[in-house]
Amino acid sequence: MDTAKQTFTSSQLQAIVSRAIKQCAEASAIRLLHLETVDNDIPAELHKLELQQTEIKTRYKMMAGRRMDILAALTSHVDGTQQEDPNATLGIINEVRDISVTLDRLTQDLHAANEQVSQLTSLRDIHDASALAMATRKLNTSFLNQLAVSDNLQSQVLALKVERDDARKQMAIVANDFDVLHKKVDTGDSVE
Repeated sequence: MDTAKQTFTSSQLQAIVSRAIKQCAEASAIRLLHLETVDNDIPAELHKLELQQTEIKTRYKMMAGRRMDILAALTSHVDGTQQEDPNATLGIINEVRDISVTLDRLTQDLHAANEQVSQLTSLRDIHDASALAMATRKLNTSFLNQLAVSDNLQSQVLALKVERDDARKQMAIVANDFDVLHKKVDTGDSVE
């Protein structure tokens, strides 16, 4: 929060928040999942993918080490350190090819696992944002209802104040008429 305040001006933050609220307010933006999915299924799948990633990385490191060993053996065959055997050299080249294919497949598998983790994380984030949007909509509706009630009460208070002021004016007129009548009675003037 502090970083955002330091990075953006107040008007920029207001524009960002306003835009997010408008986008979240659209019913088509709401994507909620069942709680079981959010609490159990997604974490279980993420854990499974993390284990898969660890296994792939371990196999990749092992195969990369094996490739280095085979390339070292190939180098010693080619540079004349070892007796040259065309069949052995061809076997080493085939092993390097097979290991390269395996490393490529492991790289693709790791990429696919990373994509799945990203998709699941994004799905969970969209759910959380949707839940917050729903809460914001409920709070906004409640606020607007309370505002309407408050406006209605203020109108009633204003109407009552006007009635009170009218009643006071009428009381003053009646009191004045009563005083005039009382003076006439005291002085013996005729009351009309």
